[in-house]
Amino acid sequence: MKGENSSIKREMIKLLSNWESSGKSLLAYSKIVDVSYYKLKYWYYKLSKEKNKAETPVAKGQVQSDFIPIEISKPQIDLGGIELTYPNQVKVTIPRDTNIETLKILIKLY
Repeated sequence: MKGENSSIKREMIKLLSNWESSGKSLLAYSKIVDVSYYKLKYWYYKLSKEKNKAETPVAKGQVQSDFIPIEISKPQIDLGGIELTYPNQVKVTIPRDTNIETLKILIKLY
């Protein structure tokens, strides 16, 4: 089975190499060589991914990953301010610098 996969892989590498130099779309080329467009597309992406992994240097002791590391800083949320609790137990926290007119409107809402 493994020998079959490697011969198919070699065949696909050859077909895709010829396609890239043909200047034709993958769909048009698939019709010329009588191979399914989706099969060629699958192998194109599979071989591209293998090629990218082979070209990406990995530092010693690190595991290669397809994920990009991100850093999440601590959120800057200031919950300080004025807290209103309505009779129905709904709580609203308002920033300290809220103007008095807005505060009056919020108080009268219930």
